[in-house]
Amino acid sequence: MRRTVGLVMVFVLISKITGFLREVAIAGTFGASLLADVYKSSMIVPGMVVSLFTVGLNASLIPILSSAERNNKREEFFQNFLSIVTFLSLVALLIIILFTGPITKLFVPGFEADKLAMTVKYTRIIAIIAPLQVLAYTIIAWLQQKERFYIAAFVGIPMNIIIIAGALLNRSGNLTIIAAATIVGYLAQFLWVFYPYWKTKPVINLKPTLSDPYLRMFWIMIIPILLTIAAGQINVLVDIALASSLGDGVVSNMDYANRVNMMFQSVLVLSLSSVLFTKQSKLSSADNKREVFQITKQNLSVLLIMMVPIALGTMFLSKEIMTILFVRGRYTLEAAAIGGSILFFYAPTIVTRAMMEMFGKLYFSLHMPKK
Repeated sequence: MRRTVGLVMVFVLISKITGFLREVAIAGTFGASLLADVYKSSMIVPGMVVSLFTVGLNASLIPILSSAERNNKREEFFQNFLSIVTFLSLVALLIIILFTGPITKLFVPGFEADKLAMTVKYTRIIAIIAPLQVLAYTIIAWLQQKERFYIAAFVGIPMNIIIIAGALLNRSGNLTIIAAATIVGYLAQFLWVFYPYWKTKPVINLKPTLSDPYLRMFWIMIIPILLTIAAGQINVLVDIALASSLGDGVVSNMDYANRVNMMFQSVLVLSLSSVLFTKQSKLSSADNKREVFQITKQNLSVLLIMMVPIALGTMFLSKEIMTILFVRGRYTLEAAAIGGSILFFYAPTIVTRAMMEMFGKLYFSLHMPKK
């Protein structure tokens, strides 16, 4: 297991490095400006849909797949589930396109009329990434449950490379070019995970049913998660709504700082918890709770030894980190000072998010989602 975690961590690190280069390229092209705010804000609505689906989906689906596997029902359940998720994601896309105006205005009420109109326009264009991400992460859960961690760990690399290329070639700062690159990047991410799934020659279910007992188990698992995620999303939306009235560049600077903050969780925490969660779920299905607690305790100890110093270092070097990572092109030292101040207050959540991730996965593996 340690070897798998180590390799996954290396692959995730490569993916996150390219993800950082993507943000650096975007910051260099647009800086912390009106156009950067429009681009970042146009990702909010599709991003919310993706978060509601994918975070809860991953945590709930893997334990259900493990349970179905014991009764040789895994593939039958997954084909039914994938058909239902495909339909729901397309409905979500339609809702975003039809109600983009009022939804966007709700999230960024401080934007002036022209800035808001641009955000609405590009939200409609970028909305297609929502179903692509939902389907990709559904398949990722299936791959992880089958212990094919490396494909999932590499998933962000094709997308990042394409968006980086779009930003670097976009010297004029044209939002349409970066929006197109974003869509192509997310399509590449979907194809990256879809190809190994398609190679298994799945039997596509064209007549999904809601009476599947494992589907009922999934809904029982995911409803508490959706409530928790919704609360977290409200927190984020309040931040963005307040920031939208503070002038051009503030929304994008918050996003840049948050990307830095989330890097450590993505590289260290998610790579560890993804491998650990599959082990926890299979041990729990075998009713071996003693071993579940033991491996969780060991990995949590290792994680905290790494995360506490990282959080402290990020707090006290926040402005330097933002300067080194982002100051180039149209991103200035003044913007880095503001971004560093934001990062200082984000940094303590590096530890708390790590603990939440570990304990959350433990409870999901034990089929105790209400915790």
